[in-house]
Amino acid sequence: MTIIITAAQACESRSWEESHDVHGWEGKSQSRYSKSNKLSIGHLDWSEIRIWENIQSSKGSEGKIIPKLFSNRYLEIDFE
Repeated sequence: MTIIITAAQACESRSWEESHDVHGWEGKSQSRYSKSNKLSIGHLDWSEIRIWENIQSSKGSEGKIIPKLFSNRYLEIDFE
């Protein structure tokens, strides 16, 4: 899971444990991460989720979650 820096600043409940060198489409940089987080979406709950801090994400997004969280499940998005 990733979250952009500006969204991370609004999250009071997280703490950053470490920082690592990462390589991406912008080149090499440092990225902080927070381990042992909990995530709930509807009736689904996960624990021990690691959150990486990013500078940017997709347009209109404040982060990303990995599809494997929903393995063997159907994901419905209702825009209405």
